[in-house]
Amino acid sequence: MPSHCPDESARARVKQDRDRLYVSTIHRSSFRILTAVAIKKALLKLGYSDVYHGYTAATENPRDCEMWLDAMAAKWDGVGKPFGRTEWDQLLGHCQAVTDIPAAVFAKELIEAYPEAKVILTNRNAEEWHR
Repeated sequence: MPSHCPDESARARVKQDRDRLYVSTIHRSSFRILTAVAIKKALLKLGYSDVYHGYTAATENPRDCEMWLDAMAAKWDGVGKPFGRTEWDQLLGHCQAVTDIPAAVFAKELIEAYPEAKVILTNRNAEEWHR
């Protein structure tokens, strides 16, 4: 099994919690990263496990970057098959929540793949938020 695929026990556990949460963060400045990290920490504190953040691909599983690039090529360049539930399960199936880029740019696709999931959408003006 490729390294970016969860093992069978993780898949079984995830299927029980599939409808837990999807998080999309959209901000107008570099403060987006700070907010996404704060949301990730809050979700972990609330008991969500395996919260996928943009840094997850870079620091915990660089092979995820290959799948994200495939998803981007399909979405914006029309190269390859657009991701559906099967592909998202392969990439994110072990997670109970996702936050930040690159997942946020696939909000529409993720909501279509997981219609039962909850969504937290943050959209704020950075100058007002920083005060």
